Amino acid sequence: MIVGKLVQSAAKGIKETLTKIGLLGDEYTPEQFRAACQEYIAAHGALKSYARYEAPGDVTGTMKNIAARPTRPLRGPYTLRKSPWI
Repeated sequence: MIVGKLVQSAAKGIKETLTKIGLLGDEYTPEQFRAACQEYIAAHGALKSYARYEAPGDVTGTMKNIAARPTRPLRGPYTLRKSPWI
């Protein structure tokens, strides 16, 4: 669940980047998203988005201690590169 939220957050960052520079509208198809990614990569290089884990405020007891324990950073950045699927 934690990894899924991190990926979701990173994907949201990619969408915001593409929207902010005008390559993607509020509503889009998967094909339009792929085209926007390709255009961005062609113009700027790798398309990157960073996500950081934040423990929820309502975690109690042992889980709170586990969440507060320092850990090594996640490997990143999350990068979208040219691939055969795009």
